[in-house]
Amino acid sequence: MERNNEARKITSKEGIKDMDIIYATEKDLDVISKMDKHIEKSQLLKLIQDRKVVIVKEKDLVIGWLRYGLIWDKIPFLNIIFILEEYRNKSVGYKMMN
Repeated sequence: MERNNEARKITSKEGIKDMDIIYATEKDLDVISKMDKHIEKSQLLKLIQDRKVVIVKEKDLVIGWLRYGLIWDKIPFLNIIFILEEYRNKSVGYKMMN
């Protein structure tokens, strides 16, 4: 994954006009933690600080996120990906992974 936090502007083939795919910041913590019931908030904060959480926004709304980890400290693997139900089947997850 690229290490800068510049948003990638993406247009979905399914009609979502602009999606920003960026690393999550501490101000995204509350929004993500309400949706992610699989991790403690303090652990999620650490992952955000380590830049292992990526979010996708439409305008200012977080519509999805993913968390990843590293095997042997170098091989990335996907822990979890979540897309709000109304944005599913619109290539959002696909765009996050590319």
